[in-house]
Amino acid sequence: MRMARVTDWKVLLMCFICFTDWIVVVNGQAATKTYFLNKDFDLRTTYCSDCKEYECIIQQDQNIQLSDQFTICSRFFPMRIQNPEYDPWATVVTMGTIKDDFSEYQEAFLYGRWYTGPWIAFKAWNDTVYNWEGLGTQQLDLQTWHHTCLAVDLSSGTAKLYENGEKTGEVTSINLAAFGRNMTGNIRIVAPGCAWGNIYTYQYNVMSMFGKIVDFNIYSGALTDQEMKDFTGCNDLRMREGDLLSWSRTTWDIYGASNTTTIQNLNMEEEICYKRDKTLLLVPHQMPFLPNTVDSCNKLSGKTAAYSNEQEFTEITNFLSSNNLRKNLVYLFNLRP
Repeated sequence: MRMARVTDWKVLLMCFICFTDWIVVVNGQAATKTYFLNKDFDLRTTYCSDCKEYECIIQQDQNIQLSDQFTICSRFFPMRIQNPEYDPWATVVTMGTIKDDFSEYQEAFLYGRWYTGPWIAFKAWNDTVYNWEGLGTQQLDLQTWHHTCLAVDLSSGTAKLYENGEKTGEVTSINLAAFGRNMTGNIRIVAPGCAWGNIYTYQYNVMSMFGKIVDFNIYSGALTDQEMKDFTGCNDLRMREGDLLSWSRTTWDIYGASNTTTIQNLNMEEEICYKRDKTLLLVPHQMPFLPNTVDSCNKLSGKTAAYSNEQEFTEITNFLSSNNLRKNLVYLFNLRP
C-alpha cells in the first residue's frame, strides 16, 4: 500500500467523512419499513429561512388522548448536525395540535437531540412560549443507530431517558407538572423527525432531520426500566408496539413536495440493531490547505481531525511512517503483507 509522505506540518488537514447507506436483505427475516428523511436533499445547504424543500413524515387526526403517564420509543440514524451556525441539532420528534397552515403548534410535546444534549420541550394551549428541560449533556454520535425511550410522568413532573440500553438522563420539573395540569392532551398530529413553528430562539418554518427513523411508538403509561432497557438495548425485538401509536400499524404520510425522502426496507436484527465491533480508519493523502475547507467539512457533517500544534503533527507523521497502519489493516481484513 502506497502512503503519501508528510513533509510540512503547516499544510496537512484531514477530514473524515463516512456515509453509510445500504440495504442487506436476509432471507427468511422480515424487513422493517424505514424512512430516510431528506436523503436527496442538497447537502451544501446548512441553513434556510423557509426550509420549504424539506420533507417530513406525519400522521394526522389520530385523536390520541395523553394520560398523566406515557412513553415514547424510537430508533433513529442522524446523518449530520442541522443548522450548525445557530442552534445545532440532529433529530426531533413532536406530537400535539397544530394550526391548519402548519405555522405553529397550539399544544405540543417534543423530544430532540441538540448539540448540547437531549432536551424536551412542551407548551399547553394557554402557554405563549415553550418550556425547556435538559436531560443531560452527552453529545450525539452521527451516522449510527440510536435506540431511545422517554418515559414521562406528568403527575410528578418527571421524565426519564434510556438510550442504547442505558439510563442516560432524568429530570423532575415543576413546569412539566404544570403542563400536565393545563394540557388538553388531544394529539392530532405526530411527526417523528420534524417540528414546526417557533419552538426555539429562532423562527423556523420547519425543522426536519437528515437521517433515518423507524420503530416510533407511543405507549400509555410509563414503561418499566427493564422494558426500556430491553427496547433501547435491542434485547427484545419482539417487544409489543405502542398502544397509543404503533409504527407498523400506522399509515405515514410524507408532508412536502420535494421528493427528497425515500423508504428503505431494513432488517431489524441484521442492520438496525447490529453491533459492529470493528472500525475502519480512513487516512487521506496529503493535500494542500484550501480556503473554506473546515466549513465544507462541517456542511457534510465531517470531522476535521487536524493537528493543532507541532507535537500532534509529529505523532501523525510517526504513525504514517511506521508499519502500524499496515499491520492493523492486515489484522482487520486478513490482507497479505
